[in-house]
Amino acid sequence: MWVTFEVHDLSGCDKPVFIAGTFNQWNPGHPDYCLIKAGNVWTKTILLQTASAIEYKFTRGSWESVEKDSLGTDVANRVYAVQSANDTVRTFISRWGTGKRISTVTGHVEVINDFPISQLGKTRTLRILLPDDYHENLTRRYPVIYMHDGQNLFDDSIAFNGEWGIDESLKTMFDENPEKAFLVVGIDNGPDRLSEYSPWPFDFRHYHSSGEGGQYAIFLAETLKPYIDSHYRTLTDPEKTMIAGSSMGGLISLYTGLTYPHLFGLIGAMSSTFSDVVVGQQLREFILSEKIKRPEHLRIYLDIGTMESAETPPESEVKANQQVYELLKDVLPDGSVVILRIIQGGQHRESDWEKRFPHMVRWLYDF
Repeated sequence: MWVTFEVHDLSGCDKPVFIAGTFNQWNPGHPDYCLIKAGNVWTKTILLQTASAIEYKFTRGSWESVEKDSLGTDVANRVYAVQSANDTVRTFISRWGTGKRISTVTGHVEVINDFPISQLGKTRTLRILLPDDYHENLTRRYPVIYMHDGQNLFDDSIAFNGEWGIDESLKTMFDENPEKAFLVVGIDNGPDRLSEYSPWPFDFRHYHSSGEGGQYAIFLAETLKPYIDSHYRTLTDPEKTMIAGSSMGGLISLYTGLTYPHLFGLIGAMSSTFSDVVVGQQLREFILSEKIKRPEHLRIYLDIGTMESAETPPESEVKANQQVYELLKDVLPDGSVVILRIIQGGQHRESDWEKRFPHMVRWLYDF
């Protein structure tokens, strides 16, 4: 159905207005989602699927210029459920962000811009969180956690939906026990996130994937990990190397870990998109295929909330994760090395993953 978003700009600013949300991977300045101006009113008509729901915000082209309320504070994600053909959604905006937001990073994060992904012909930003004692203990080597959606891991000033607070969580662990120190490699997502994080093509409502996840996994295994191990003091063994993500990031983490278990021995998949409306059958066939090696050191953490999705019945997401969990228990030498946590009331958002992250790390690294 065609839905028109109508923004009444009360700020007097004349810069273009964009809409960003779940339908365009939260890209704050995509030219296809620039609104058209008529007086002080900006409009954009978007095709959405019947009975779907989206989350969205308005920006001036970047997250630094995202919409604010009349007091200049952040506005929560807007939510819209498609109800009828030719809907019009009217919004009044008083203010916009005016500059760079304050970084919330705890500790030291190194940023590498334009890191090449030759397998996809693209580049991407890396964000590398160093352990608290990295520059003091020069002989120490560290376990590594590879994670997707790097913009959302450490710094609320660049996150499009809030940060995971991973830097704060790991500092708490380190303060409790300095033996528990980790190096985290965050890989920023890009405009083709769904394609890069899915090994198989799919089309579901306004979500589309061309299935580039296999090439992305090769990048992680054959390009990124060797680079990190050669440039940082890491523990390279698979039982010291974790790969993790949420939603589609959980899917690509599971796929990559099962494809390269000799490199990534610890897998964390939170709120993962395993249902049949996306890639459920392909994933189950992959798990059962003879291609999967099943080393004894492999450990897999899964979790799913009971209130994850506004677009598919939450119970179907829980069921899909339960099916994957049962299959993994069957194919692994020891079923006790895989766990599924069903989080009552758990939702599909960064603030929930922030709460679950410490439990995932402690279970996978067994402390």
